[in-house]
Amino acid sequence: MRTPFPRTEVEGISLPRMLIGSNWMMGYSHTSQAADDSICRLNRNPEAVADIVAAFAESGVDALMGGISREETLRLGLELAEQRLGKKIIRIDTPVLNVDDTPEARREALAAIRLYHEMAGNIVDEQDIPDISHRMERRPDGGGPVRAGGKPQRGGERGHASDKGGATGFVHISLGRSAGIRPGDLVGAIANETDLVGREIGPIKITEKFAIVGVPDRSVDKVIAALKQTTIKGKKPTVRRYTD
Repeated sequence: MRTPFPRTEVEGISLPRMLIGSNWMMGYSHTSQAADDSICRLNRNPEAVADIVAAFAESGVDALMGGISREETLRLGLELAEQRLGKKIIRIDTPVLNVDDTPEARREALAAIRLYHEMAGNIVDEQDIPDISHRMERRPDGGGPVRAGGKPQRGGERGHASDKGGATGFVHISLGRSAGIRPGDLVGAIANETDLVGREIGPIKITEKFAIVGVPDRSVDKVIAALKQTTIKGKKPTVRRYTD
């Protein structure tokens, strides 16, 4: 008879004393690009994720920590593993937060936390996600977005696309709120299909019929090409550079 894997209780939730990580499923070796590419070839697909998660769960390790809300491959793999196992996997999501010590950064962090709770189906009592539509104005010189009052932003909203240096470009995606699109869907799609990471993606504006996403200007064409080859929420988007 197999000895049960040791568990502990955190805020009333029973957790295994080991967590499943996602780096070696999503392609983050922290060693080399070649290693990252090798991981992606082997494991960055829902079936492989499900195989790994199921192997852990069958040994009593039934909790995964990672960027679940922004990684569609990870979400699909978890769902497939749960179908095979006939039980739920405990999900510990790791949102990308702005940790600058400013009131604006703290508001952004609260907004991101609320967003991830909503994507997980939780009920959140905090204030609504701040409206960033007014920040989508362009600088007079054609650079990145500006703050209300006309002052240039140092970084992009929800991801700081300009943190890496250079101008921020914008991508128009023909899916919006009516298609169930949320910021996490767009960040996940771009991060999954390109070499950009979460902090390079933003600001994000979602209207009823379309979305506009900021990315490093040097990556706009690459993002457009990648998104044209994929689906978001099961729908094929029309994608172009936003220049209006």
